[in-house]
Amino acid sequence: MKHCVGRDVNEFEIKGIIGFDGSTTNGLFVHPDGKHIVYPLGNKVAIQEWSTKKQQFLVGHTNIISATAVSTSGKYIASGQINHIGFKNSYETAIQER
Repeated sequence: MKHCVGRDVNEFEIKGIIGFDGSTTNGLFVHPDGKHIVYPLGNKVAIQEWSTKKQQFLVGHTNIISATAVSTSGKYIASGQINHIGFKNSYETAIQER
């Protein structure tokens, strides 16, 4: 086991997160490729490969995600959050092929 004394927490990479409460209405999507599911997880969007359970995370929100969408082609994923003043903030990203 390696010592972590003096290391910044930002240096750690997320390997996996367990938890999905379903509180975002219509937030869980089966990706059009049929191999992945996409869902909000706190302030991140999780993309999980169904067969291996391997997860990737989209980051950038500062509050809990309140909306998600996947384009028909599956190339784009959009998500939004409710800010403290009630406005929604959203961003989209392209799925990277591996």
